[in-house]
Amino acid sequence: MKPKKSNKLPIKHTLMPLAGLVVLLAIYLGSAKVFNFWPFSNTTIEIQQIQATAQDHQKKTDTIDSVTNKGAAADPKDQGNYTPPVSSQGITLTPKQDNSSQVSLTTKLSGYSDGTCSLTVANGDKSVTQTATVIYQSQFSTCAGFTIPVSSLGTGTWQFNLTVTSGGNTTSKEATLGVQ
Repeated sequence: MKPKKSNKLPIKHTLMPLAGLVVLLAIYLGSAKVFNFWPFSNTTIEIQQIQATAQDHQKKTDTIDSVTNKGAAADPKDQGNYTPPVSSQGITLTPKQDNSSQVSLTTKLSGYSDGTCSLTVANGDKSVTQTATVIYQSQFSTCAGFTIPVSSLGTGTWQFNLTVTSGGNTTSKEATLGVQ
């Protein structure tokens, strides 16, 4: 006797397409924002980003307020008692040959909140002069930056002379660098 043929599919063949439809329906409902229970909906992510931005802004505002109220790192000229330094002790010069074609000078200006930097670099009978503004920062200020092409002065021992003018006072500092 032959076994009877059944028109019914085995259970695994009926559940697989049904499970696929359930997954597709869940994805559609989550992306369509029909239900907010979907844990990774765009609305939830947008709200979290807005909250994080607001918290970050508040932290920055609190930091600025605490510094301003203490007066420690606030711009001294805004407090009405700004007197720029008269000694070169607050000026640090760091000349460095970046590569074979240029030399840069980094400055650190303690006690300055504004002013103008004038740099003269000499090598033998050649010299170059550049100017830059003082950029105020809470820890220390700096000159806006200096870069000198090696081709303008050639190799040798370069003499750097930085003059900072602020609040009617002029202060100078010197440094040297062997350039190859």
